[in-house]
Amino acid sequence: MLLLKMLIEKIGARGIVSSIEKKLLPFENKLPSTEIKIFPVSKQVTKDYKKSLENIINPENSKSNQELFDKIFEEEFDSIKKYINLYREKFEKKHRFKLTDQKINSTAVYYCNYITDINTALEKIKFYNEIIKQAEFKFLNELDITIILEDNAINYIIDQFVMKKLKTDNLYIKLTDNFELGFKLIKEKTGKDRFFITESALKKPEIFLNRLIKKELG
Repeated sequence: MLLLKMLIEKIGARGIVSSIEKKLLPFENKLPSTEIKIFPVSKQVTKDYKKSLENIINPENSKSNQELFDKIFEEEFDSIKKYINLYREKFEKKHRFKLTDQKINSTAVYYCNYITDINTALEKIKFYNEIIKQAEFKFLNELDITIILEDNAINYIIDQFVMKKLKTDNLYIKLTDNFELGFKLIKEKTGKDRFFITESALKKPEIFLNRLIKKELG
């Protein structure tokens, strides 16, 4: 990241984009007409594009290409995490958002999975966090029951959003489907109206509720 920053300062972002486009133009012309879904770009790829293109297209190399792609992805992921950590206070001040280690991790995952920049990725994770807080408030406002999603539960939900395993519009519905009846039963029998939800509770709500009901109702 530091090297890239120095390069941008020297030749400008447009110059870098132009240089990359020239290097990858042969692949841009050829790969869209193939079944190739991943394109790991290494130093060797830019040195000998003809041989690299043949290797990528060859089905026998699919496993090695995937391994290289995963290696590059992991290196980029680690690099982004280190960069955000390096300027953590600056990003927290700019986005008015507390960056825990897990949220930095989620930001790096988002950055590596989508075509975006770090500030946009941070804003997305902040948005996801706000959606979760809105769901907690809605639970209280509509059901008169307070739920508090613990940090590990919040991180789990954010990761579900990032990987598109859960839509933001469906979070409240999922929470009510999983917990409303159980919490209402406990409230009716004991008067308790405040519940903490963990990551394990989100993953296995039935087991969580059965244990909680047994504990609260004896």
